[in-house]
Amino acid sequence: MTSSSLRKLLLGLWLTFAASFQVSAERMNCKVEGDVLGPQRLTWNAKTKVAEIDLESGTYRGVVARIQQRENGQKVNFVFKGIDGEAETEFMIFPAAAGYGVVGVGYDYADGERFLATSHGHYPAACMREASQDES
Repeated sequence: MTSSSLRKLLLGLWLTFAASFQVSAERMNCKVEGDVLGPQRLTWNAKTKVAEIDLESGTYRGVVARIQQRENGQKVNFVFKGIDGEAETEFMIFPAAAGYGVVGVGYDYADGERFLATSHGHYPAACMREASQDES
């Protein structure tokens, strides 16, 4: 196999992998790796905009706030209310060199303005699409 053929094969495999992360009506399920204080699981349905996250303190329901197409896949932002006393918590999942990455931050409000309050860390994740039923 020539190096040109190998490059084309690898590019084809990469495009297939990237396309597999396209948001659809199916539920996406990401197992987050890292310490026990961080998120353990993040799931969402792009059609219903329902998201769930499992943290040490419990399971929280939120919304898909934004889906943005990138060269190597999609970046998805999630917003949750009432996690560990924070006014608002945002997590983002994005394609990374080896799978996906998850980052999270918490916000508080003062005098009608939003301020960064906490970091929920940065973790690798393994994501897969699941068949789903529409959620309410």
